Amino acid sequence: ESLGGIYDLPHGTCNAMFLPHVMEYSMDYGKEKYARVAKAMGFIFDTDDEGAKLAVDAVQKLAKDVKLPLFSDLAGVSPANFDLLADMSAKNICTESNPRPMDKQDYLNVRQMAWDAK
Repeated sequence: ESLGGIYDLPHGTCNAMFLPHVMEYSMDYGKEKYARVAKAMGFIFDTDDEGAKLAVDAVQKLAKDVKLPLFSDLAGVSPANFDLLADMSAKNICTESNPRPMDKQDYLNVRQMAWDAK
């Protein structure tokens, strides 16, 4: 996550903070994987679509339950930097491991989703 490099934030916190948003954004591209996550979490469901949604919802709830910081609450972070952050993220080799192919615009979209989250 490029946030840590620019704002000197903990890498793990940044990744955890964005995980619910990236999962939601990528859900249609990783339904089988997300359904396996839901199964590991103990959910019972009939379809991969249902399982994927349960996994995403559970990770979103977990982020709130453990009180992960909101992207919009991070000191110094502002939408004015989204373009730079998205550019850096798109160039990161970890992008290749995401279920959904991600380019700069996708990262901008996820940043906006995270910024708007409450």
